[in-house]
Amino acid sequence: MLAEPDRALVLRAGGTALVPGECAAAPKPRGGSLRMGAEDGRTGAAASRWLRTRRGATTVVTATPAAKPKVVARERCTGQVGSDRAEE
Repeated sequence: MLAEPDRALVLRAGGTALVPGECAAAPKPRGGSLRMGAEDGRTGAAASRWLRTRRGATTVVTATPAAKPKVVARERCTGQVGSDRAEE
């Protein structure tokens, strides 16, 4: 999940809750549709939608001001799960 802008945001994907700057790995290396929901703790706004994930790719997400999940980027995985997004 994109760390910027810093706000009280929780993204739920596949039973995992993420806050800005955190990431999660799929239990199986396959792509497909993933139901994602977002909640803004400051405004109380909440929304969800289906997002397409690709096999072998890192999908970077954030949420709109109305808390709707949004794809920011899709990048090829490097295989370095722990450090792929460490510099951001």
